[in-house]
Amino acid sequence: CLHFLTLDSHGKFAGHRTTIELPVGSGPRHVAVDVGGARAYVLCELKSSVQVVDVEQARVIQDIRALPETVDLSGNPFFRDTVKQSESAAIKLLPGDRTLLASNRGHDSLAFFS
Repeated sequence: CLHFLTLDSHGKFAGHRTTIELPVGSGPRHVAVDVGGARAYVLCELKSSVQVVDVEQARVIQDIRALPETVDLSGNPFFRDTVKQSESAAIKLLPGDRTLLASNRGHDSLAFFS
């Protein structure tokens, strides 16, 4: 779940705004919100994907893979032998809200969306 809260003018908790359900097993890890607060981009660690959320409609409007279809973990023995999958790690929305960046551990890659 993704919970949106309301803060008062002093930055203190003022109430619960909305809750958005995310796919079971997706493993939401980090979120980036555009300057206007209309879109949230949720990095899902376990699915290595980005869920694009329309905040006003309180729903996921797009699911974007952060990895190519085939993932080669041979260059990273820990992820190859122990974790057995790549996992997304961080997400950043660059100034101007036009480029989104997601990092992937194991695959050791960056995904750029614009």
